[in-house]
Amino acid sequence: MIRSWPTRPAPTLSRPVTEVSAPARVSARQLPSASDLGWGMVNLGLLTLLAGVAVRFF
Repeated sequence: MIRSWPTRPAPTLSRPVTEVSAPARVSARQLPSASDLGWGMVNLGLLTLLAGVAVRFF
């Protein structure tokens, strides 16, 4: 059986989208903190440098 979804008119410049069809599924508790993201970026940078040195010597 084919399920038909309710259709809405497409947004235009004179009638923008004013509602969100589905709420965000990720809560703020599930997102990493800023310090965790910072350390992740530091680790990624160090791994990139290490990979560059390894490629140069091996």
